[in-house]
Amino acid sequence: MRLNNPPPFRKITTVLIAIMLLAAIYGNQGLLKLYRLSRLEKQLESSIMENRRENQRLAFEIKRLKDPLQLERVVREELGLVRPNELVFITEP
Repeated sequence: MRLNNPPPFRKITTVLIAIMLLAAIYGNQGLLKLYRLSRLEKQLESSIMENRRENQRLAFEIKRLKDPLQLERVVREELGLVRPNELVFITEP
């Protein structure tokens, strides 16, 4: 009569399946790495879109500053520069 001991090949098969599952999850090409790479891909795509928007904004700013009147306005307002022999009156509100 046989006791409830599983045959040796069943034990070996169970151990091999467990090792294969662990390798599939935690291995070099495992599911966790795939999940991390997927998150990284989404972050990089978002960063690329943000950079493209910034590039468009800067390209528009470059075109705008090529106009001499706009350039003079920016230089006067943001840098506080004046022409030679020009007087600037500053009033306090």
